[in-house]
Amino acid sequence: MAQKKRVQVHLQPDVYEIVKTISELGGVTISGLLGEIIDENKAGLQIIHDALLMAKNQDHTATLDRIQNLLLDTMSKGIDAQKEIVELRTKHGK
Repeated sequence: MAQKKRVQVHLQPDVYEIVKTISELGGVTISGLLGEIIDENKAGLQIIHDALLMAKNQDHTATLDRIQNLLLDTMSKGIDAQKEIVELRTKHGK
């Protein structure tokens, strides 16, 4: 198995507090939580990746902007989903 790559992420303070709480409730590190969220969204990221490459090759600036906004929205939904999972685990003692 290939070794995972490390990246630095900058979060808005309110987003950081949410992620911190989720990681604490879930018993995982913040980096582990964010890595898991991103890994779970690999298929969506691949679609965005391919679309961005296609748009760049065709110089569709508006398309690039829409895809970048879609990426941000997708990541936000992933965090919300992870929070719900942690809340369910916490309620059921898992």
